[in-house]
Amino acid sequence: MNVCRLVWCFLAGVLCTPNAWSQGVRAVDIFVMDPGKFVQQQLKGDLSGSSGVRTSIDFRDDGHAPDQVAQDGIYSARAQLGDHAIHIDFQSQARRWSVDTTLPSTPGDTAIRLRLGPERGVVVVHDDEPMLENHGGGTNPSSGGSWLWVSLFLGVGVGVGLGLTRLRHVPIRPADVAGDVPVPDWRPSCVDSSRCDSLIAGLASNHLVVVLGESVSLDNVVYVTTPRVTPVELIRRVEMLAVKSGGEVALVVGDLSRVEVEGSAAAALDEAVAQRFQLWVVGGPKDWPTYEAAGTS
Repeated sequence: MNVCRLVWCFLAGVLCTPNAWSQGVRAVDIFVMDPGKFVQQQLKGDLSGSSGVRTSIDFRDDGHAPDQVAQDGIYSARAQLGDHAIHIDFQSQARRWSVDTTLPSTPGDTAIRLRLGPERGVVVVHDDEPMLENHGGGTNPSSGGSWLWVSLFLGVGVGVGLGLTRLRHVPIRPADVAGDVPVPDWRPSCVDSSRCDSLIAGLASNHLVVVLGESVSLDNVVYVTTPRVTPVELIRRVEMLAVKSGGEVALVVGDLSRVEVEGSAAAALDEAVAQRFQLWVVGGPKDWPTYEAAGTS
């Protein structure tokens, strides 16, 4: 019992230290890229932190810090946060997006970069990198308290924060079902650029075809206009069109350079599609079936 009392007294002393709460707070610059020019007039954000903090922030593209270049399609805002994870709801007139992301673990002020996708609810974490790190050589008289605070939150604060985050953002999973439904198992295929147009024409006779790249204008063929897309954004669009059209769909990727991904774009597309619909890639891997072997049925 005496040990428990000592522990609680120790925790109370730390929590009541005047600058205890501020020691973990740092400036976080949030940069939001808008290559598709979806933002109209203003971009606002409602931020929720894992520690329970909630705040509204205005993103600006006027060249004033933290924004770097005016009117370059990158909207910036700065927030003072002591959180390890955040959720942001974005809004620009009728358009809305949201994202859950973690902050870099490096000490000092930092930054995160996001990119708006074409559809509601899609924000891509572009990259995380530390910025404006504290490199001062002097000794901070409260440095001992800072390490103590970090140790405390590793055992208590992080766990509580994660619990609050899970309560607010319950992950969505598909409902359980029973029964046998025939599901086609499409293997990804590759096609030579010289035969891409004839492939699309053949597919369009009985499919809705989504094309990333340039091709002929045909009925039942739609073209991706976003300059660069992630596999998730691309597959999301195909699935939405499949639901709306009620028919079979096929994806033809004629320009792999427009797929924004680290590593092999073809492999990332294959993983995202998961053989749920036809995937054709110009210049795909050599071990994929070819246009002649796979056919278009």
